[in-house]
Amino acid sequence: MLRYYYCSDSLRDIERVERELEHDGFPRRHIHVLSHNEPEMDRLHVHSVPSLLRSDSVHWAERGALVGLLVSAAVVAFLVLSGAHQAIGLPAVLLLAALVLGIFTWEAGLIGMQRKNYKLEQFEPILEKGQHVMLVDVDESEVYSLAKHMEAHPEVSCIGRGSSLINPFA
Repeated sequence: MLRYYYCSDSLRDIERVERELEHDGFPRRHIHVLSHNEPEMDRLHVHSVPSLLRSDSVHWAERGALVGLLVSAAVVAFLVLSGAHQAIGLPAVLLLAALVLGIFTWEAGLIGMQRKNYKLEQFEPILEKGQHVMLVDVDESEVYSLAKHMEAHPEVSCIGRGSSLINPFA
């Protein structure tokens, strides 16, 4: 999916655009608002970016899984090549590999919880100015419809485009 980023000085303008997009068939789960004014967002019932996605925990957990996969493979290779797998059994070796993978994924996810989302940190200067950012996820087939819809709202400007997928190598 593609992700479009829009900015506005007014949370009310973003709320109106969000409602119109929902009315025109864009799913609510594909529209999120990022703002430092949480009480106003709650009052207007805008769909805020979930706290899990505000942090970089998913991004780092993916990285941890990749490292854990490599370490698990090394552990399995060592145990098999050394012959130790015969003493402890293959199920125990596989369980150990799964445990190593899980620990690396978990620990990296905890590290990511302490960091801002790598895709959203670029908008921090905008948010510090009191502005608000709306994220809209669309399929290729919906891009034209979104663009036409947003032309009617000059108060909400497009500030970027990217992918909604999380790249563990970024």
